[in-house]
Amino acid sequence: MNVVAMQIHELEVACAELKSLPSGRSVYRKSGGIFMRSDVKTALDFQRNELEKAKAKVKSRGQSKTK
Repeated sequence: MNVVAMQIHELEVACAELKSLPSGRSVYRKSGGIFMRSDVKTALDFQRNELEKAKAKVKSRGQSKTK
């Protein structure tokens, strides 16, 4: 399993775990080298954004190989 595929899997697991938490719960989200306190919705939005970036990276690599 390559690095990007592993990162996508980790992000999918993180999203699933965040979805299982109650909405009023506080969570910690890593931003750079610092952990920031956040709510579940903000952390989930951040993880989904990172997941979309990783999937776009895989898609762009797939397109560049077919050219």
